[in-house]
Amino acid sequence: MIAEQFPPIDIECLIKTAVDLWHGAELSTRQRDVLARADAAMEADHAGQRPTSPAASAVLESQPADRVWILWHSTGVVTDAGLSAHRSEDAAVAQLAQHARTSWPGGDDGVPEQPPADDRQAVDLYFGPEGERDGDTYLLREVAIGPRRPTRLLPLGLRFPDPAGCAQANREAIFHPMTEDGTLPALETAGVLVFAYLDAAEKAVRVSVHLDTTDERLIRADATVPLRVMVGDAVIFDGSGHAGPTWNLLDELLQAADHRQSLAIEEAALAAGILWRCPACRWDNPRAAACCQGPGLCRTPAPAAAH
Repeated sequence: MIAEQFPPIDIECLIKTAVDLWHGAELSTRQRDVLARADAAMEADHAGQRPTSPAASAVLESQPADRVWILWHSTGVVTDAGLSAHRSEDAAVAQLAQHARTSWPGGDDGVPEQPPADDRQAVDLYFGPEGERDGDTYLLREVAIGPRRPTRLLPLGLRFPDPAGCAQANREAIFHPMTEDGTLPALETAGVLVFAYLDAAEKAVRVSVHLDTTDERLIRADATVPLRVMVGDAVIFDGSGHAGPTWNLLDELLQAADHRQSLAIEEAALAAGILWRCPACRWDNPRAAACCQGPGLCRTPAPAAAH
C-alpha cells in the first residue's frame, strides 16, 4: 500500500494539496516536496517495485469493542447477591462451579453424589435447566464495553512534533466561542478540544479536555495521547512520558498485525533502534538486552551501536 510509505502528517499534507489544487491555489515548498515523493512512490508501485526503505506507517485494521461476561449470582439472601465481570464465559462458569461444589446436594433430585470435574456440567446439574435451586440463582450475559476501534493508519516513528511543528500547531489554534444552541466555548489545538467555562449548576469553573478528534501525530501506539494537566505550577495529571513504543507495546502491535504489517513494524523498530538484530542468529532483541535473547544457545553480545 502506497499510504504505508508516508507518515500521517504527510498524508494530511497530500489531502490539503489535493484541495488546494482543486481551488487553483499556489502550492508551498513542502507540498511540492511531498507531492514529488508521492509521485515517485506511485511510479514504483505501478512498476511493481517494492520500497527500499522501511514503511513509515502501518494500517491497523478495525477491532471490535471489548467484550466481558457479567455474572449476577444470588443465594436467595439479599445481602449475598453480587455482580462480577469476567473476560470469558468459561471464567464465569468456573466461579459458579466452585460455588456449586461447595453447596453440592449429593443424591438429591437425581443429582450424583459427587460433582463432576467439568465446570459446565457441575453448574448445569446444580442449577438445573431453569438456572435456580432453592432460591440460589444466577444470570450470565455477554456485554460490549468501550467503542469499536476503527481502522487507523499508525505512524511507526511515533515522534512527537518537533519545535517547528509544535509552533505551527499552536499558531493555528482556533477559539470556538459559545454558540446560540448552547455549545460551550473551547480552544482547539491540533484537534485537541479544551472546554473552559462557568458552570452555574456546580458554581465552579469547569475545564474539560476532549481527545476524540486529536491529530494523528499526537496519538501513541497504545491509542493514548501524551497529556500533562497543570493548575498554576502544580501538575495534577501527567500522562506524557516517552512518545515511543515500549517493548511490551511493540509486542502487542506485532501480535495484532498480519504478516505483511509485522515485517513493516519490525523493520521500522530496527531502524529506530527499538530492536537490534543479532548478527549471528538474526534474532530480533529489545534494545535493553545486553546479549542475544533468541532461542537456542546463541548469546552474542549486543552491538555497541545498539546502546
